[in-house]
Amino acid sequence: MVINNKNFYIKNKSNKKRKVYSFFGVKRKSYLGGVISRLYDHYCTGATNLYKEYRKYYYHEFLTFDDFLEKRYNLFKKEVVHMSSKHVMMKDLNRDIDYNLYTLKEDESFVDGIRRFLGGQYED
Repeated sequence: MVINNKNFYIKNKSNKKRKVYSFFGVKRKSYLGGVISRLYDHYCTGATNLYKEYRKYYYHEFLTFDDFLEKRYNLFKKEVVHMSSKHVMMKDLNRDIDYNLYTLKEDESFVDGIRRFLGGQYED
């Protein structure tokens, strides 16, 4: 889910980069495979594991990990319940600006596909 231009998702075995090609039904070395790879990189590469961040920097400041998600990232309670996992990742989309992907991000079919791949159906 994308909230305040930050992409939150739960990392698991099914949303690795090598699986994105078969999810979209494209070949890795094709033109569309490169486009899908860049979309995946934009939304996922360089993401921060929030549980590790909580344990390293905010363990003494917040009582629980859920409290940390709610107050540090301004998430609502239902989002915190959905994202409460040790494998929750966050990527700030403001830092990684790829102007070539700007028009693709406007195409809802690509964005919906990435959302389904990452396991979220939330609005931006």
